[in-house]
Amino acid sequence: MERTVRIERSGWLALVASGPPHADLPAGKLYAHTSPVYVRVAGKPAGSRADAEYFLAWIDRLEAAIRQRDRIPSDPLKNHVADQLNAARAVYHRIIAEEP
Repeated sequence: MERTVRIERSGWLALVASGPPHADLPAGKLYAHTSPVYVRVAGKPAGSRADAEYFLAWIDRLEAAIRQRDRIPSDPLKNHVADQLNAARAVYHRIIAEEP
């Protein structure tokens, strides 16, 4: 498939494909979605401050729930989860810093 797409602002694109049901998949129609392809237009970042702030708050709520449930079985795994949450926070802090 070849297609020209006009992109007027930064963001991301993905390809979604669907097809008819198949006997090997009794759940219904076939469906696939690619990973995103991030596009930067005129050097402007794709993220927005409001979106980044929303996800920072979401991460904080997730971390609080993880601590409250206390189901992570070992300190190394707890540290791994904390590292992952902090890496995600860094992404959203970077989006906030990039927005003019």
